[in-house]
Amino acid sequence: IKPNIIRLEYTSSIYGIYSFLLFSILKKFKRENKIKIVVNFHEVKREIDFFRFSGKIYYNLISKLFDKIFVHTNEAREILINKCKVSSEKIKVIPHGTYEFKDKKDLSKEIRKKYNLNKENIILFFGFIHIDKGIEYLLNAGKELFENNPELKKNTQIVIAGDVRARKGIFKVFGYWDEKYLKNL
Repeated sequence: IKPNIIRLEYTSSIYGIYSFLLFSILKKFKRENKIKIVVNFHEVKREIDFFRFSGKIYYNLISKLFDKIFVHTNEAREILINKCKVSSEKIKVIPHGTYEFKDKKDLSKEIRKKYNLNKENIILFFGFIHIDKGIEYLLNAGKELFENNPELKKNTQIVIAGDVRARKGIFKVFGYWDEKYLKNL
């Protein structure tokens, strides 16, 4: 196989200690085949906060392998530029988008009944629960919204739909922090 480009989805918790093997193989493959390699970094902030100085050095070094780096937030981009000294020219922010479903059957009544969602307006957070998602800001904003507009409380409900992602090995510590975060929420 001789691809023109390789795209990697990366977070250290996926590859763990095999990251070094992965990057060695990719570097060799890139050199021998003269191809471009791009990456989507998923947890820049979390990993830099956890690994601190060594995380900054790690991201600086691995970023040299990639021709283009994609992140989902401006915050992740700024961390790579300012803390990890990665060239801003390499980094592009691609925010999470939306998906258009082919089957547009309206199941809202069934879902509302099943999960006891009896208010007219639902403010929904959906996804894995972890510190970097800022769910506390959603709850604080909801509190402020209801305090400033008490009439909304009658017909508006905030729903957090998700759970803490299961992790293995050394990365169980992320799960511990996420469990603690969930309890605080």
